[in-house]
Amino acid sequence: MEGPVNCKIGDLFAFEYGKSLTKKERKETGSYPVYGSNGIVGFHDEYLVEGPAIIIGRKGAVGEVEFETNNLWPIDTTYYVKVAEYLDFKYSYFLLKSLVLSRLDKSTAIPGLNRNDAYDLNVDLPPLPEQRAIVSRIEQLFSDLDNGIANLKLAQEQLKVYRQAVLKKAFEGELTRKWREHQTDLPDNWHWVKVDSILEDSKKGMKTGPFGTALKKHEHQASGIPVYGIENIGEGVFRMPNKIFITEMKFHELEAFKVQPNDVIISRSGTVGEICAIPEKTKEGIISTNLMRIRLNSNLISTKYFVYLFQGGNVREQVKELCKGSTRVFLNQTILSSINFPLCSLPEQHAIVQQIETRLSVCDKLEQDIAENLEKAEALRQSILKKAFEGKLLNERELEEVRRAPDWESAEKLLERIKAQKKNKSEGV
Repeated sequence: MEGPVNCKIGDLFAFEYGKSLTKKERKETGSYPVYGSNGIVGFHDEYLVEGPAIIIGRKGAVGEVEFETNNLWPIDTTYYVKVAEYLDFKYSYFLLKSLVLSRLDKSTAIPGLNRNDAYDLNVDLPPLPEQRAIVSRIEQLFSDLDNGIANLKLAQEQLKVYRQAVLKKAFEGELTRKWREHQTDLPDNWHWVKVDSILEDSKKGMKTGPFGTALKKHEHQASGIPVYGIENIGEGVFRMPNKIFITEMKFHELEAFKVQPNDVIISRSGTVGEICAIPEKTKEGIISTNLMRIRLNSNLISTKYFVYLFQGGNVREQVKELCKGSTRVFLNQTILSSINFPLCSLPEQHAIVQQIETRLSVCDKLEQDIAENLEKAEALRQSILKKAFEGKLLNERELEEVRRAPDWESAEKLLERIKAQKKNKSEGV
């Protein structure tokens, strides 16, 4: 037979356990990469396995597949695979990658991969020259795909630069210069203010809320009053759905941490200074410990204007500068109170917001299209692998060519060689 032969993954590969090597034990000046389940986690001056080898995530990032050509140390959250000499190494890597081994995770706590489940998967093994031809075609297609992805990411970065340029001009008064020329009853002076001067009057409610509250895991509910966190903030926009809830009773205990529509929430740790406003008709909730809340005086400042201030220009730079001196980067009320905010009249604020949104709406659409295309690109990568190992990547002319290769032999004979080599190795021959 000239075509592939069906076999089990366990016929082709042995998944060997890695060995523990803690961060404290590593000598990072060494030249040998240390692999965890999600790639290189450090370096060491000794190696456990001679390269080349394939590394598979066993715990944590289950089923992630990497390869290393040099000597390496795979730790105990991984399996490593030494490829038989009768198999093409890159073909073996792509084959294991195509199987999406993460789907075999059956654990309920820490994700884990049982190698016996992987061994039981059926695959088709083609002759060695065909393996090489498949690898060549995959790499060609992946190269084209990677070039496309690189161009998309470059466009993403260019849009970020454009976004910052728009915001910088907006808060320097450039976008509303012509608008001001047609106004006769507005003051034309901009001025700097501190946050305390633009907050809601204390008689109407708390000016600035405290930092959010830390909740214990047993206090989380599947439904009820929402607890908002950093995951609810995205590029100045409030994101739903929510994942964490508390009971009505717990909410009344924590009412001091309440947020309501039109409140502004700001991340104070992680990616500091991420900001958005709580939209109208959003259910009131509380904020988690990594957020802080602000209530603005709507007679002095537009909420949208304030949110855009944090996203670019001078205010963004101040936030970065004031936070970077800390050993642990975070935003607190002292830092917030020291920031200078450029303020103009309320009508001009609305005009500025309109000018920003006119320009950034196009930018947002392009960014969304790019993000969707990047997702499609990753799906296409997996589709290429799927076609490759379903025998749909090479045409008849290419198959005829590989059958004339000097080292061509049937897939049945090849499988016999691999099985014999595995048996000899297990018996120490």
